[in-house]
Amino acid sequence: MDKHKRIKAAREGSMVERCHTVRHLGSYTNGQHSFDMLTLALELIPEDELSKDLMKAIIYHDLPERWTGDVPHPMKVASTSLEDVLIWHENEIKESMGWGVVLAPDEHMWLQSLDRLEFYLWTSDQLILGNENVNEIYRRMHKLMCEDRHPQVVNVAQRYSPDRLSDDIPE
Repeated sequence: MDKHKRIKAAREGSMVERCHTVRHLGSYTNGQHSFDMLTLALELIPEDELSKDLMKAIIYHDLPERWTGDVPHPMKVASTSLEDVLIWHENEIKESMGWGVVLAPDEHMWLQSLDRLEFYLWTSDQLILGNENVNEIYRRMHKLMCEDRHPQVVNVAQRYSPDRLSDDIPE
């Protein structure tokens, strides 16, 4: 596929709505999720350990949902055969689009941790806005975050405050 079509496909993939089976406030897209994951990576992973491949994987990891949709996690847990088929198709799409990235085992663990942390922070933000529809998800994610293998992730999860920062310009 030529670069113009890949650019269009990436933009369309970034617009896929996440958590569409849970009522939530505002939009929550793959693009927002990936941007927030990349920001977390830049803040939490030492510069000499943050590879270009990991950054690419963060940006590309959900783009195949442009074709597969965002299948809810409970459905993947209920049907491992469905999850296997989705993983196969997503990997095929990534390869055909040039989005395939080979990660070292430690990078793959970072990708998973950042994916979960970003989602956990989103649920925290939803709760502070009064959205009680995410209570169960928040509790489940909180448990996972406290057990994460990266101390930096645990620290952010435990210290994150969804309160809005001051509008004063930082000095």
